[in-house]
Amino acid sequence: MTELDNAALGSLTLSSASHSNAEDLIREMTNLVDRYVQHGKAQVFQQRRRDREFTIEQDKKLSQMKHTKKKLKEAQEKVEREREKEARQLALAQQKLTDVKAVEEKLPKELDVLRRELKNQERVATRLQATVSTKRAMAQVRSQELRKAVQCYGEWLGLSIESEREDKIRFVFSRLSRSQPQREAYLVLQTDATGVSIEECEPQLGAAAIKVPLEQFKRDDNLSSFICAIRRLFVQSLQ
Repeated sequence: MTELDNAALGSLTLSSASHSNAEDLIREMTNLVDRYVQHGKAQVFQQRRRDREFTIEQDKKLSQMKHTKKKLKEAQEKVEREREKEARQLALAQQKLTDVKAVEEKLPKELDVLRRELKNQERVATRLQATVSTKRAMAQVRSQELRKAVQCYGEWLGLSIESEREDKIRFVFSRLSRSQPQREAYLVLQTDATGVSIEECEPQLGAAAIKVPLEQFKRDDNLSSFICAIRRLFVQSLQ
């Protein structure tokens, strides 16, 4: 019992000893019950408020992770495009080197001029190779940053992905409840020639609840949004 309950019971005992009137005793008991009920309501309200704050905090972190992941993906795609452009320029320079050598063989009188041009092209090729190497290093760094973002996604929001078979993927969620952070929920997603379907989930979410995110995933093929929607359903089911 709480300190409030003990104090109230002590008060009731003293009152019982000092009052012989039954009506006074009943009023004391009624007041004690009222205080106990009000105290219980206050505790329930505080717990609900903490649960709402926890859910809001998790949604905010998830939104930040999605934004970071999107930015990293855009940066990686930009680096890839630039690398392809540099590779094309390098191939063009190498082709020019071949052409210069052919001209050198056919036109001995212009040998000195062509040799100077060849040296220039070699310097250009060297610079292009250095640029391509730099772009590749940048792409590697961006890739590492993306992997770190995915790792943080798992660490902050408790998501792990397991491949059961080539056509089945299991998404395991934890940290769904502040009171039980280690409790897990999972969903098995199956893909085949007919499309995408949910083969199994625990705890059960119900066909009506899961239909909306599943149909949305079939339309836009956005796995990240689908995972977020399923996680929210699991959080709600465990409250």
